[in-house]
Amino acid sequence: TILIGKYLNHYSLYRSGSDVPTTYVPPGWDQWYGWGGIYRDAETKYYINENGQVVTYYRSDIHETDLYARTAERFIRQTAGRTPFFMYLSTNTPHDPAFYAPRHAGMFSDEQLPQPPSFDEGDVSDKPAWVRNKPPLTSTRISDMTKFYQNRLRALQSVDDMVDRLVGALRDTGELSNTYVVFTSDNGVHLGEHRLQGKVTAYEEAVHVPLLVRGPSVPQEATRSQLVLNNDLAPTFADLNSTKVPSFVDG
Repeated sequence: TILIGKYLNHYSLYRSGSDVPTTYVPPGWDQWYGWGGIYRDAETKYYINENGQVVTYYRSDIHETDLYARTAERFIRQTAGRTPFFMYLSTNTPHDPAFYAPRHAGMFSDEQLPQPPSFDEGDVSDKPAWVRNKPPLTSTRISDMTKFYQNRLRALQSVDDMVDRLVGALRDTGELSNTYVVFTSDNGVHLGEHRLQGKVTAYEEAVHVPLLVRGPSVPQEATRSQLVLNNDLAPTFADLNSTKVPSFVDG
């Protein structure tokens, strides 16, 4: 088992009371490469707890998604064919502030912010009070959202590169046909819909996330309409490995 990337918000606060990189590794993981610190403060450097040792990296040397990809590829190539493995790989991108790799800096400069019918709604009289109290979006806010949207697209390019790299490693080692790959996220984000920005609402923009699965016996290009929640993932993974799921587990 291996974890790479983000574990929990403020994971580095564990036992210390201050936001400093921690050497704590939760039980159950054979290899651990956990992000430490606050993402917004990682513009120039960042910290990874590598199996109980805090290592400092600089963005001028390597973007953290590229570091995750390198770590994950090495693990696949070292482990494939020897023993079954479980990898939890959690990127920080495209979370605010959407740091991106320098090679993607010139992309999406002309991309416009999507403006569906719910964008900056003129009439919010049918909405709850906390939405009605939101003022219409200013041109400055829309400009800031547009820049953030462009940066998110740039940041996601390194995630695409990572997926391509890891699928290639699985193919090279003969494990692709024997491995389940699940791609998902934790939440969506408002960028002007209903006059809102951010998450933590019950609106579709904030709760709808991608979920793509490939692996043995998964039909190609099939789409399912059932509701799925993130607490369905762990018992599904257990079931795929013929592990009995305790009766108290949801999902």
